Amino acid sequence: MIRAIGLAAAWLAVFPVSAGELLTNNGGRAADHGITYAATPVQAGWPEGSVLTDGNTRTSHYAATSLRWPAGTTPRIEFALGRQMLVTEVVVWFSGRFRADISTAQIRLDCADAEWRHADYPATSSMRVKDLALRTDAVTLEIADAAGPVEVTEVEIWGEPTGDVSGFGDLRFSVWPPVGGERVTVSVALRNVFGRALLPDRVTFRAALHALFDDEEQVIGEVDTEGVPPRKAHRAVIEWTPRDSGWYTIRVTGGGMGELEAQVPVVRTPLYFAWYGVSPGQPLKWVNVAMHARGLEAERWIERGALPLSWAGGYCYKEKTEGEFVTYWGDLLAQSERGIAIDEFGCDYGGEVDQKMAAALRRVKAEHPDGFVLAWSAGPLSDVLTAGYRESANLVLPEVYMQYLGWHYPVFDRIAEQARAAGIADKTVFGLCTTTDKGGVTKEQLEEQFRYIKRLAPEFPGVAFYNAYRVAPGMIEWADELCYRYFIAPVLTVKESERDEWILRNIGGIDARDVWMKWGERGDSRPLFLPVRAGGAVRLKAPVRGARPIIVESFAYTVLDGD
Repeated sequence: MIRAIGLAAAWLAVFPVSAGELLTNNGGRAADHGITYAATPVQAGWPEGSVLTDGNTRTSHYAATSLRWPAGTTPRIEFALGRQMLVTEVVVWFSGRFRADISTAQIRLDCADAEWRHADYPATSSMRVKDLALRTDAVTLEIADAAGPVEVTEVEIWGEPTGDVSGFGDLRFSVWPPVGGERVTVSVALRNVFGRALLPDRVTFRAALHALFDDEEQVIGEVDTEGVPPRKAHRAVIEWTPRDSGWYTIRVTGGGMGELEAQVPVVRTPLYFAWYGVSPGQPLKWVNVAMHARGLEAERWIERGALPLSWAGGYCYKEKTEGEFVTYWGDLLAQSERGIAIDEFGCDYGGEVDQKMAAALRRVKAEHPDGFVLAWSAGPLSDVLTAGYRESANLVLPEVYMQYLGWHYPVFDRIAEQARAAGIADKTVFGLCTTTDKGGVTKEQLEEQFRYIKRLAPEFPGVAFYNAYRVAPGMIEWADELCYRYFIAPVLTVKESERDEWILRNIGGIDARDVWMKWGERGDSRPLFLPVRAGGAVRLKAPVRGARPIIVESFAYTVLDGD
């Protein structure tokens, strides 16, 4: 599989964290993007430019395609990108031992100082060359000095169209989305596309808040950068504590690099958008909990401000003793990059298995207090489990898969009630099913679930999905968009508090700067523009008896009324 991913400096000039565009090539040509490649020497029975799909997998949702060469050969793979790109990173997944070079028409890179990760089992080693700034329409990978047979299972070429290229790009946050009042690391790539080195200089970060009122632009950080070698990139890094929630304009200038400007949402409280089986190359803007990434993929998620969590078995290993669970989960926590996702709890209604797993959870968290522990929870939230979750889980994901449950919505109500009673509502998010299993789910049905749970449990800090790979076309992008609409954007509801008085609430993640509201047919039809803070409310008095407020639909916020 060949993947070329476009990393824009800002998502459509709005979202600055880059998840990328995934291009695949499973036979010499990616028809949608015009990427071709040729591998030499050609092996017997293989046409030039084709690959053998052997059905093996590096992850659960990408079929690996392999090119294999015997010892003593010096293979080349030539990639034609079909257009001018700014190549920022190249990764090769392989087995074997060899020396590699990457070249374009302008430059040749010896990859000896690349990030090499060698594994003892085949086809899972990787070589990563990052912080590149190569303007090119072709990339060549050359392999030499092989100590034995070589197999290349996957090549990733990361980049962006040259039409979007400036001296700055790839704005990143250590926590995504950022949270008002909490410190976050902000970094930007300084990209030198020229053939001469750039001298050290100062880079300035500025921010302006656009929430209830426009703020003056303020400097939030300055950093003196190192010189940037030819056709390479260097990251400028600052620390920032946004004082409030809302939309911020981030502007980066300096060093003769031009400027980068992006709109960034800063939310009122931390949010979780968790995906089972997600890859960094998938087109998702808001994912910030990735299950179950390891190694290089985990590193990429951390760079994007997300939590990569390793898989840990739960009920599927129900024969384990409490002590064996403690050892097993503890070892995985110690080896993980950020934490573990335990799959799953809650299959015997508070019985013997639930009891020993809840006890093991407490012990493991006590031994690894800094490790993030996510608990997938099947079935009712029994008192035995919720006690363990309350003390020792960072995030609880009750599985409510509507297509498995016959679209029985009161299941949501029961779990919300149990979570509140147990005191875990602030770390509970519903796990929804996005797969094609059991007849699948339509986009309309998924949004209906979002609207239901947002009304039912507005305090739940996000949503989770099973899964990111066995889905209908466009489903993960739609789910990602719903995360924004119902958790990050302002979400407005209105209800009558007493006769002719109404409460307008914002249960979304950021402040509503202008809410366009008018009164019904029997009242004043002139529109009102009201600011409403995230988590806040505005009391409204009807201009005449019997008038009902109507929130006018807008792209700037989501309206929950009128269903």
